[in-house]
Amino acid sequence: TGSKNLNYLDQLIKLEDNSKQTVLFLAIKNNHLNVVEMLFKEFNVDRNQREKRHGNSLIHIVAKMNSIELFRILKKYNSISFCSNY
Repeated sequence: TGSKNLNYLDQLIKLEDNSKQTVLFLAIKNNHLNVVEMLFKEFNVDRNQREKRHGNSLIHIVAKMNSIELFRILKKYNSISFCSNY
């Protein structure tokens, strides 16, 4: 049942709120470093996900936040992809 719970949680973290934000984007935007780290370490988060509205990637949001700590987490988990937004 442990793997069933992880599969369920993997699906749960892919859900979006009313503004089309995933848990990962919300954690980044609210500077929840421990949550961001845990999502990368423990779950199968999409490292290339983009915001639905503007097409911003994770690095776009981190750059807007001007957070070296978040940048280090993205780098640690190979989650930096350079692309243009919409």
